Amino acid sequence: MIQKSYKYFGYFSGGILYLGAIVGSINNSISLITPNITYLGTVFIVICWVILEFYTKRRGIQWNVNQGNKVTIKGFNFATRLFLFGVIFLLWVPRIDQLIKSTAPLILTDSQKSLLKDNSSNLVILLFPFTPDINCTELDIDYQKQFLEHLTSKKEKDSLLINIILPERNYCIYSDREAIEAGANEGADIVIWGSYEESVNGLKGLRVRYNIVKELDVISISTAGDTEMQSINNLHQLRQGYLQKDIEYILYWVEGMSAYKQGDFRKAISRFDEIIKITNNDTLNVDTYLRLGQLYYEFARGKESLTYFQKALSIQENTLQPLNIKLAWTYSNMGSAYRLSGDYYNAINYCKKALSIQKGVLDTLHPDLARTYMSIGTIYGFIGKYDTAVQYLQKALLIQEDILIPLDPNLARTYMNLGGIYIYKGQFDSATQYLQKALTIQESVLGSFHPDLARTYMNVGTVFIFEGQVDSAIQYLLKAFTIQKSVLDPFHPDLARSYMNIGTAYLQKKQYDSALQYMQKAVKIKRSIEDSVHPNLAKAYLNLGAIYYYNGLYDTSIHYLQRALHINVLAFDSLHPDLVPIYNNLGEVYLEKCNYSQAFYYLNTSKKIIQTKLGESHIYMAYCTLSLARYYKSKGGYTKALDNVKKSINIFSNHLPEGNKDLNEAKDLMNEIKELMKDSK
Repeated sequence: MIQKSYKYFGYFSGGILYLGAIVGSINNSISLITPNITYLGTVFIVICWVILEFYTKRRGIQWNVNQGNKVTIKGFNFATRLFLFGVIFLLWVPRIDQLIKSTAPLILTDSQKSLLKDNSSNLVILLFPFTPDINCTELDIDYQKQFLEHLTSKKEKDSLLINIILPERNYCIYSDREAIEAGANEGADIVIWGSYEESVNGLKGLRVRYNIVKELDVISISTAGDTEMQSINNLHQLRQGYLQKDIEYILYWVEGMSAYKQGDFRKAISRFDEIIKITNNDTLNVDTYLRLGQLYYEFARGKESLTYFQKALSIQENTLQPLNIKLAWTYSNMGSAYRLSGDYYNAINYCKKALSIQKGVLDTLHPDLARTYMSIGTIYGFIGKYDTAVQYLQKALLIQEDILIPLDPNLARTYMNLGGIYIYKGQFDSATQYLQKALTIQESVLGSFHPDLARTYMNVGTVFIFEGQVDSAIQYLLKAFTIQKSVLDPFHPDLARSYMNIGTAYLQKKQYDSALQYMQKAVKIKRSIEDSVHPNLAKAYLNLGAIYYYNGLYDTSIHYLQRALHINVLAFDSLHPDLVPIYNNLGEVYLEKCNYSQAFYYLNTSKKIIQTKLGESHIYMAYCTLSLARYYKSKGGYTKALDNVKKSINIFSNHLPEGNKDLNEAKDLMNEIKELMKDSK
């Protein structure tokens, strides 16, 4: 009777264990069996089993039963083994189940795959069930469903460009590593998952966790994060978006940075504006201030950019050591923001603060060092110190050509900036060489509507304007304009620069009405976004003055040229190269008005700046000596007129192709002067 009971007990208990393991695996109700219990428990059972088997085989186990009967067990029977195997099976099923789930690929529906393919530019969100930390059983509140409803609502309301993907089968995430791997396998940008926490009275709280799968930022960003565990009282709170602002924040952030990387600054700014709305702007962390500052810098909103960089800097200077590399990064960005605002001397000051730290703590070939060299070089270009600008840009280039791949966009940006400086230096062959290098990279790796590509097209168009190839200039300028019109804010300074350059090209073609139309658009933008004494506004006034001059409206021309002169005198020193075309144009206007003393004063002042800052062979000297030749011709000083026009022709010949209209104009003037000299004898 005892043996039969023992046998039946083994069958019954073993069966219960097997059935419990299978059911538990399906429902994840046995996840309390941790890996340590599995491994140690298995080892313990096996050791005990071996010892007992050995002992019973050798000596047996004798039991005293009713009426003095004895039962001797000489080994474990099938029922006993069934029971022990059942215990081991119960221990190992959760581990096998978890292993299968962590390695098996997710299964997406055909409609989801189609959605991903058709909306490849959208932010892809992989949304997992929101489950308890220790198993994969949904509780009374289906948070995944509520989250999906909330995100769908936000997508429609705020035009979020997101695709929300749900796993087709029950699938749970237990760690950041699993989330990132799952997201990478399915091409997701961000993975959202989370956990409940229970109390004796039911649901106590919940936590949302996210993992950013793809690197979207030029600045390194955190790849994981979560909300605080917070209490939930009822389902209504979920439907109202309770506890979801943290995730809205990260969604706007990732989507904004994705747009930023693609060069769509308009979309990026709209996403960051949403972040500001849903957060307390006075309590954002340093990284967010820095990224917002950078975003607004790229969007040419200098004042906002400075505001956020200054907030970050005020925190960092109180919390970081003086030589901390993070301070250097902020100083460098402050310099860029000051440059955008037209405060070039503060810009250089902050960039050199950054450089001082970087030289002390970074390797000599570190990319951050190259970026700071490039920033300083660009600023020196703006203040007219072109040789110093080239020196710093070449330092940046030496580092980048050593450490970057040949098609790196940062390398293209340095080539582009060098090309721009050589335009100012009047060395158009060198400018073209660097700009073509930039274009080779940008057209290969950047999107066809990237702002950097537009800037390079614009510089190429500027070279063609100087060389007198106006049709080619307009072709490149319109390419740039098409890109900028698509991705930039309607009041972006790059758009104003495009309007101005296109207007200059039409001025060269003597289509004065079209030129005036474009120039007025440029001035409208610059007046709306920049201070009344910003140097960029001076350039617009200079071009307006030129148009009115060619239209014969000399007093209006003088009005705008004097406004340009006033701005640049306030912004720069008295020998800044940007003063040269203003003085030269004023000289030409006064020459037409037969006010020779004023004409000579402005032309001679222009010549002195060129000799001091740019050199005798700069193309500006060609234009200046051509104007002086006209002045001396009008005054009857034919010998001086001839000397000046010959000098002009010689310089033009070194810079411009044969047949250029400015070169031809100088040659025609030389012939006129020679004829007048013959007649005067």
